[in-house]
This record gives sequence, C-alpha cells and structure tokens, in this order.
Amino acid sequence: MNDPRQRFAALANIPDDHIDVAEAALLIAQEEYPQLDVHAYMRRFDELAAHARAHVDVAMPASMQVAKLNRFLFVDCGFAGNNDNYYDPRNSYLNDVIERRTGIPLTLALVYCEVGRRIGMPVSGVGFPGHFLVKYVGNPQI
Repeated sequence: MNDPRQRFAALANIPDDHIDVAEAALLIAQEEYPQLDVHAYMRRFDELAAHARAHVDVAMPASMQVAKLNRFLFVDCGFAGNNDNYYDPRNSYLNDVIERRTGIPLTLALVYCEVGRRIGMPVSGVGFPGHFLVKYVGNPQI
C-alpha cells in the first residue's frame, strides 16, 4: 500500500495499542512532504535507539533510565522545544523534528517514546488537559 492516506486509514482501523504512532505521524507529514521516505525516518529512530543503548541500560533503576535517556536526547542529541516559534508548523512534522531537533511537547514526547520503546524502556504517551506527557509505565523499583 503506497498511498499515504490509505496506509494511515489502515493504521487508524487497528486497535490503539497496535498502532505504530511514529509511522502514522510520518504519514501525516507526507501530506506536506510528498517525497518523504517514511522508512528512512523509521530507520533514524532505530539509529537513535542504537546510540541510546550505549547510555541507557534497562536493568538500571527506572529513575536512572529516565535520567540517562533525558540526557541522551535533550543534551547529547540536542532535542528541545521551540521556545522562539512554538507555532512553526515544522514543530508538528515528525521528519522536521528529527532533522531540526526542535519540536513541541507532543512531537518531542513521540521521539522519546519511540527511542525508549526501541531500547526496551516501558514508556508511553499520556494525554493530559492542555499537555502531553511521557510516563514510565514499568515497575519504578527496578
């Protein structure tokens, strides 16, 4: 299925816990960037995760996992919120967020969840009134 809208519709019709949210977000971005290679950006998440594994050991206590992934993504990789131009549309396109390392809380949380999931961290996005957060959903004592 090559048509992004058809692929997105197919994703939207499966149970929520089986949707590949990064792929769905990239399919949305493909509306703005028709030549966007979704699979290439999915590989970028794999590459980020491979580098994150050098910093985060999922056998560490939960607080250390979170601190190490935070440092890796937000210090070492330089991901940050766009404080200067929050409403820049590029903050909402996942491909732009990956390229520019700048986004809004929702897209930055998506990056965090995708990298965390790939390294085995039990994290997920949580909708909050007026906010979008990331939650560690595993045993915090581990």
